[in-house]
Amino acid sequence: MASKLLPPLPTIIFPICQSVSGENEKTHAPSLLLFRHALGDSRRTIREDRDGLVQYMKAHLEGIKAFKSQKELILNVMAKYLKIDDRKLLEESYGLYAPDFIPVPYPNTEGMKISFEYVAVTKPEIMKHRAEEFVDMSFVADLDEGGFIQKLYSGK
Repeated sequence: MASKLLPPLPTIIFPICQSVSGENEKTHAPSLLLFRHALGDSRRTIREDRDGLVQYMKAHLEGIKAFKSQKELILNVMAKYLKIDDRKLLEESYGLYAPDFIPVPYPNTEGMKISFEYVAVTKPEIMKHRAEEFVDMSFVADLDEGGFIQKLYSGK
């Protein structure tokens, strides 16, 4: 249960973009993930609109796949919406972000601990909590175990 001194914090459903350091040999998952951005929502919304959030997650996972497999399309989208026509800059930007989008984006509580330390500078009471209190892994797990992600990457 969250401390009354802290505002209601969202539950992290999945990380949108993570900084990667190293890779697990067995799973090919990053060994250390630092959150850059994450999708979070209230527990109430998670309860009341789970289907909507699952649909959003499916679309996001499809976007990750497109980012990883359709570089030219993504460079064109980046150029259009960022209003950049410098190909070298677009290539460099793509190169910086491509490794950060992992195919199966389970929230990584180890990476969240660094965020806790940052928040603790102004809200030390955050350290009374565990990262797991703010994470709902069921969204990614359901899509992973249900075969959605495997099917997405197998092209079937």
